[in-house]
Amino acid sequence: MTVPVISLYEVHKKFLSVGESEKANVAVDIMQNAAVSGITPELAIRAAQLSKQHKLPLADSIIYATAVSQNADLYTQDIHFQNLDRVHYYPK
Repeated sequence: MTVPVISLYEVHKKFLSVGESEKANVAVDIMQNAAVSGITPELAIRAAQLSKQHKLPLADSIIYATAVSQNADLYTQDIHFQNLDRVHYYPK
């Protein structure tokens, strides 16, 4: 299992936005049990291409590019990914 480093940011930010700093820390700690994937120049370029192709926001394009580069399935509740290949979308 791979977790894009930007996902740590997004999850932590989401918990903080609802005043759950302890849960933010716990969630990020759990996520770091997986292999955390950084952003390389190649990944950034691929993310830009995917962003244009699928009209994805910055963070989402990096997350999707990470999954594509790892030949991995992506599990999410983010509607931006709903109809993309190898994405398992679960509505909130």
